[in-house]
Amino acid sequence: MVITPKLSYNPDCSEDDTDQGIQCEEACYREYYDCRRKCIRDSACKRECATKKVRCENGCPCRINCFGGCPCDDYKCTSCQELHSTAQIVCVQKCHLDNNVNYCPYTNLTCMDAALDEYESCINTDCPCKAERKFYGCDSSLDMSGSSALAMMMSGINKAVIHRNMTEKTLQDNGFAKYFEIGAREPGPRLNDFLRSHPQTPELFIGCKHKLLNETLGIFISPKDLYLQTHFTYFDLSYARSNREYYVYYSDTYGEPFGFTEDQRIRLQGSDEFDCHNQGLPASKCAPEMMDDHRMTAATTMGSISLLRCGKNSKSNTQSFVANYETVGFYAL
Repeated sequence: MVITPKLSYNPDCSEDDTDQGIQCEEACYREYYDCRRKCIRDSACKRECATKKVRCENGCPCRINCFGGCPCDDYKCTSCQELHSTAQIVCVQKCHLDNNVNYCPYTNLTCMDAALDEYESCINTDCPCKAERKFYGCDSSLDMSGSSALAMMMSGINKAVIHRNMTEKTLQDNGFAKYFEIGAREPGPRLNDFLRSHPQTPELFIGCKHKLLNETLGIFISPKDLYLQTHFTYFDLSYARSNREYYVYYSDTYGEPFGFTEDQRIRLQGSDEFDCHNQGLPASKCAPEMMDDHRMTAATTMGSISLLRCGKNSKSNTQSFVANYETVGFYAL
């Protein structure tokens, strides 16, 4: 009988790391079991299997060679986001429902600010992965008045304007990570659930693209500026809210459409079709070459379709639009 030494264990490891340590040990035991079966009656082989088992277990989270928990050198840990993806979406959605700016009077910006602050506190306190979140507030990089102000330039890229050809590599090289991509028509959670599922961050990049192309039409925006929801009436000329050097809207009307444009004038009829309406044509009669390349519209709460327009292309003027286009989101690490 081979006696293996008792493993050292860190009792102060997080619950997630402890669970991953158990999963790691189970994997080590399965490898040990397979190894022993192949040994048959070879004692030296069995001793070697036992040695490998101890070495494997020692490399698990919260054990001797990874005492502090994930990440580990000898074991690939699963990120908190992957472990709790569904729970995080559900929790963030509940925070949104409990602290929705729609409950505030249309002109009461103080109420809206308070609701957004409560929402931020909720996702940071109650939702999974809060240890991975980053604090931001008046004294942080979002304070635009001091030397630590959030830079509007990123490796020569102006973060205050709409971008037509942003690439995932450029975003990753500058400290952004993708947290969702969802097709224009894709079963599952609504776009709103994905939009709000990011860890706490001072900056987002939200946009749209053709699935086969790497160039994204999108904007850099803070979560607070993104979630400021107001009312825009369908089929009426409206004026989007100024943000940085572009205009943005997030309406509380049917489908709760979100979008951006370089022209303050918008006309929602599903997607923003101001440019087409301004030519006296219905949306279905405006070919892509007749449309502005800077407008995006996505329905955030519809189950049947999310992305409605991406630049010159829309569900009204582009065949297979819903099959070929997607909305993407990145957050600053």
